[in-house]
Amino acid sequence: MFLNQPQRTREDTEVLDPIAGLTLAYDCGNMALGDMSSEAIMEFLPLTEPVLLILLSLAEQPRHGYSILKDVEQMSDGRVVLSTGTLYGALRRLLDEEWIERIEEEESSRGRQAYRLTSRGRKNLQVEVGRMKQLTHLAHLRIAREEA
Repeated sequence: MFLNQPQRTREDTEVLDPIAGLTLAYDCGNMALGDMSSEAIMEFLPLTEPVLLILLSLAEQPRHGYSILKDVEQMSDGRVVLSTGTLYGALRRLLDEEWIERIEEEESSRGRQAYRLTSRGRKNLQVEVGRMKQLTHLAHLRIAREEA
């Protein structure tokens, strides 16, 4: 599903805010999403909150499913409680797109599957966090202007 990206234009790489007189660069550069077409990028970004939390959980360390469930719940202060169906559906899609990979847990007698981020997954997570930072920065500028 990852497609070659056509030549990028200014519209593809910048978010303009004429009211604030601001140009925010949003260039994926050599990031994994940077190799995708605009259509393919929009299919993955923005990430849903559950998927973002799953990726953040795996960014810290490899985890098995139950550990991911608990970490997501803890990171969100109990606001996001994933069902096993939601978790394993998301994990399957992330595996298919090679954002994560399965690994065998060495200390498990039951042969539990654990998951870890791939380099592609980590890069794409960084792109999403950068996108969110830009939006947050823009929101702060707009809110501050209204309060002034």
